[in-house]
Order: sequence, then structure tokens, then C-alpha cells
Amino acid sequence: MAKNRNLKIRPAKSFEQSDAVILLVDSNFVIRYANPHCCQWVELGEEELLGLTCVYSSAELDNPLKNRVAGLCPPPEFFDGAIRQQFIFRRDNDGKKIWRLASITPLSIGDEKVALIVAPGPDSKNGTLPGGDPDALGTRDALAMLRSRAQKIYSTDSLTGKSSFAAKTRRQVLAAIDNGAQTLIHGPQGTGREFIARTIFLERAKKKKSDDNLFPVHCSIADGQQIQQSLKSWFENQRQQQNNDCLLLLDADQLDESAQNELLGFFNIPGIQFRTLATSTRSLIEMASAGDYSIDLANFLTTQTIETTALKERLIDLPLLVQAMLEHENESSEKQISTASPAALELLAEYNWPRNLDQLRETIKAAFEAATTSTITPDDLPERFHHAIKSIRVGKHEVTKIKLDDFLAEVESELIKRAMRQTKNTKSKAATLLGISRPRLLRRLEALGMSEEAPVFEELATVDSSAFEEEPDQTEPDGNDSPDNSDDRE
Repeated sequence: MAKNRNLKIRPAKSFEQSDAVILLVDSNFVIRYANPHCCQWVELGEEELLGLTCVYSSAELDNPLKNRVAGLCPPPEFFDGAIRQQFIFRRDNDGKKIWRLASITPLSIGDEKVALIVAPGPDSKNGTLPGGDPDALGTRDALAMLRSRAQKIYSTDSLTGKSSFAAKTRRQVLAAIDNGAQTLIHGPQGTGREFIARTIFLERAKKKKSDDNLFPVHCSIADGQQIQQSLKSWFENQRQQQNNDCLLLLDADQLDESAQNELLGFFNIPGIQFRTLATSTRSLIEMASAGDYSIDLANFLTTQTIETTALKERLIDLPLLVQAMLEHENESSEKQISTASPAALELLAEYNWPRNLDQLRETIKAAFEAATTSTITPDDLPERFHHAIKSIRVGKHEVTKIKLDDFLAEVESELIKRAMRQTKNTKSKAATLLGISRPRLLRRLEALGMSEEAPVFEELATVDSSAFEEEPDQTEPDGNDSPDNSDDRE
């Protein structure tokens, strides 16, 4: 991105002397001015602060300087004149967010649009927003608040959210980081199992200030011989480096019997402590109980278990998950997206997400690339997603089973009854009316169970009454009235 020609803007002296945090950010999200109190607040000199590009993200960024000023970034839709107030934050030396409520005023300097941000204070206390209700916050600030409470584990989308599942999983992850136990993360594909495992390892290493390494093994493609070769290489490296690396078994439930035996052989080497993290689709203990897995290996790998769940079971977390993914895209793009519109979120919640977080991440990335405004709208969502929604709305039509023989028999029975009524039970005339022979009519009457005891004058609604035209009855038949062809009657 090209640098602005005149990087520094000099407002009135009152700004320089103010105790409020005051800064100017242009439409490219470059900080063009910061008063002395702003520099002091973020603990950066004027030379360091001016020219930095803000990123609209509440996550911990890799770039230390960008990380310092990310909380100062105005919402991207502000430049469309949409917002007048928001919370800004800085990070202290421990990474904790310190908040202030700021007013934002749109200004034009020449042909440039800039945002004047003024935050008079006071600072927040204990990581809470001053006068702010977390449940009433926008998605960005709500996500930032959640990240303030457990910053180190919020790099993983699986742990983002306010559902009971997300809260439970965060507690389990923090416990696994603290206790160092062999941990299995199991659940559906695409729910972030590997990311949770890697988060646990990285936070353990930070806590111990160690240089331990993570050694991944893809169990779905490893047989007994490959497991043996891989673990021998890893074991020799550990002995030479004298470190305590961790083995990451990906899809441990897919190990065949020979690979399970090889793995157990290494774990049973006397005097060697093995540290493992494992992922699987199913619970290894349940598989072992069903006779589908080694009970000894299952018990070794599952000192602690963490279960992930399908995205469709935690849709309450969807807005925060989408926000986290948008902020991740903001970090590597000049374009900055503020949030997803309510209409877009409603559409996203309508889908069933068979590939869970992985599929949601792909969809949000495509929407980010397609977006032409600062907010994701339904039009930005990929075409394949809209086709999937249409398919869901149409639904599966219930197939009605038709017993053809029974249906035809019912139709035939009704037609014969009408013919018999039309001809006053004269079978030869009825057969002629039906276009069949008299013997065939007699056979059909017997096959359909239409004996003399069975009434033939009953009206049924299943066949259109216009199938035969009835002539008006001139006389009512009775027991003493004998029509011609009496030999044709039953």
C-alpha cells in the first residue's frame, strides 16, 4: 500500500494539551496523527506510532507494533458514516486489554476521509468495559471481551463462543495445559481437534519456557512398519537432544492392530517417559469396549479427554466464530471487514455444516474476498452456499408408495359395480358395457370377491362418476319385477 504523501497532520494545540486519547486514522487505516497522551497510553513514541496500519482485530497479532495499535482501529463501516461510538483498547505489558469508550467523528482533509477518535477516559478496570454490558456489545467487542478472559487459548476457533460447550472446552484445555496429562481430543471431522492439540502443546511449552518439539504422526496412513520407523527416528532424536518432545497422534482411532502393538511396545520401554496428544473421531475407550481397539493403548492415551462437537450443535457461537474468522482475514489484507450482517448470519445459521468449522472457514474466506463493502452481506456468500441453502429449503419430498395391484383392483371393482348398476345386474349387458366377455366378467367378479352378498350399487368417490353415464331409472326393481334375460342373473 502506498504511503500517504503528508504523513503527519497537525490539529489545534488543544489536542496536543488534552488528557484525552486523540488520534486521526485515514481510510486506509493508517494512523496520521496521535496526541502525546495517545502515545503515552499505548506506550509508543510518536515516530513509532505514526504511519502504522491498524488491523480491525481483537486477536493477538504476530507483528508487535500492529498488535499494540489494533485496538485503536475504527470500524471499517465508519467511513460510510455508520458509527459514532465504539470502545477502543490498548494492551498492557501482560497482554491484558485496557478499554476506553471513544467518540468517532468523520472529517475531510482535502480529498481524504479521516476518522477523529477521541477517548477521554477513564480506563477500564479488571478487563471489563467501562459502563458496558458484554451481552449488549457488537460481535467484535464481545469477542474481544472473551479473548481478554483467556487470551492464550483463543487462537483456536474451536474455543471461541459463549455456549456451554465452548466454556467447558476452554476449561478442559486450560486444565490440560496445567496438568500435562496424556490428552485425547475426539469429535467429528473439521471441529478443530488438531488445533486444540497444538494449542495445548504450545501453551505448555510457554509455561515451562522449554524448547520442546511436537512430533506429528498421521495414523490414517501409517501401518505397523511405518510407526516403528517413525518412532525409532523420534526416539533417537530425543536421546541425542536430551529434550522431552511430545508425540501428536492424528486420527489415532485409525491405527490398525499392528500399528497399535508397535506403539504400545515403545510406550512400555522401561525408564522412558512419553508425552502424547492424540486426536480421533470416536472415543478410544468406547472403541476398546466394543473390541475395536487395544484397551491398553486406549487407557494410555486417554488420561484426559476433550470432546468437540459439531457446529450445528453450537449455532449460538456462530456470530463470534464468523467474527473471529473475519478478523483473521483482516490481518493479512489491506481490505478490512467489520462484521457480517444479520441477514448473512441468518443464512449461515440455516446451513447444517457437514464439514463443521473447516467448511465455515472456507465460506467466510470466500465471502471476505467477494465483499465490496465493510460488511459481509448475503450477496457476498459463495454461489455454492446459496445452492446448498436452496436444496435444504426444498427438502426431501416424501415418496408415496403405491401398491399398484391393490389400486388397480379397487378401480376395476368400482367400474364393474357401476356397469352392473347401469345394467340392473344383467351380466351380459355389463360385460358388453365394459368391453369384455361374460365369462371373463364372471371370473373377475369371483376374483374380486363380488358375490351376490356384496352390494354392487354402492357409490365410491375414488373414481370419477363420469366414467359411465347413468340413464334415469324408469322403474325401481323389486323382488316381483322380473326383467328380461333372467337367466343372466345370479
